[in-house]
Amino acid sequence: MTFKCYLGEDHTRQAEGIAARIFARELRLCANPDEPIHLAFNIRFWHDCQVDAALFTPHAITIIDWKDTLGPIKGSETGAWLRNGQPVLAGSEHNENPYQQILRIRQTVSGFIKKNAAQLLDDGGKRFDQRLFSQVGAALVFTPTDPEKDISLPSTTRSWLVLTGLDGAAKLL
Repeated sequence: MTFKCYLGEDHTRQAEGIAARIFARELRLCANPDEPIHLAFNIRFWHDCQVDAALFTPHAITIIDWKDTLGPIKGSETGAWLRNGQPVLAGSEHNENPYQQILRIRQTVSGFIKKNAAQLLDDGGKRFDQRLFSQVGAALVFTPTDPEKDISLPSTTRSWLVLTGLDGAAKLL
């Protein structure tokens, strides 16, 4: 198995750095030994999008955003996400909720990959499989555990977005 981790900028939030180390360790332990995995943390690419983590496997690309939560969360597709009455920050200057943030990043990554497939693949894109590279998923990983959530999202979201806690994220993803 090829398991490689890359670190972009240092994490500015201590909780994100801890989550990244736990996730990498757990992922390495539960990964399929026959499949290569590349994991990049705290990177800024794809039209300057800040990404907490990106997981690359032969089957998909998964964008991961850590959310430090201590208490029940309420949220929806639009509007603020609240934890104990306080906003759950989306970590961007766009004043988004976490769902809108991860949706925007996913759309940016998908567009970039489709546009640049030939340069990204070793064979110049001759064996480019649109289906493989269209599998850009996303995960909001709640730390330290999977808290009680009351989050209302569109049913189409289930095909690409995972809401999970740090304790089970590596196995699930």
